[in-house]
Amino acid sequence: VNWDPGLVTVKSITAYRELHVDFGTDGDFTNLPLNEVLNKDDQSQLSQELQFSGLSFNDRLNWVAGLYYFHEKAIDRNTVNFASGLYDGLEALPSPLDGSPLANPTAPGGPGNPINASLDINLDIYNRVKNDSYAAFFQGSYSLTDDLSVTAGLRYTYEKKEYLLRHRRINADQFTGGSPRTVDDSLREFTPKLGVEYKANE
Repeated sequence: VNWDPGLVTVKSITAYRELHVDFGTDGDFTNLPLNEVLNKDDQSQLSQELQFSGLSFNDRLNWVAGLYYFHEKAIDRNTVNFASGLYDGLEALPSPLDGSPLANPTAPGGPGNPINASLDINLDIYNRVKNDSYAAFFQGSYSLTDDLSVTAGLRYTYEKKEYLLRHRRINADQFTGGSPRTVDDSLREFTPKLGVEYKANE
């Protein structure tokens, strides 16, 4: 949207996008669930920029200032089936495969053996990403002559990112190491611009 009342031109730029996708892979190429992954992804994002621009000082200064906002949310769900039945088979054994005591096993096998869970690669995976970005900016180009101008600009950006992961072993009904948990971070940055432009010809 453009609005030009005279001294200042106002421009609004709005964008929205959605993504929904389901897909799967069958790594063993059989009708058995030996190696398969099912994915379901949903993502949406919204951005809004508001610009103010104009000419000043007898049209020698061409300037633009504005504000910017961006929001994104994405969810990734995976079901991983790999070596299905292995965990249940190990749990059904009377003892660990190497004969070590079940109270202190050094190999998988036996009911309640904690090593069995690490071999349960039937996974329910949930990932969520949230991103927010805010910015304010100004840039101006001043014509010293018809051919020579200088440009200066500054942008301040603040971003906040959040990542939630929740990965569960389906048969063992246990979360993988470090999950569920949320990792987040925020970043701030000033980004300047300085330039000199010379037009050698028209």
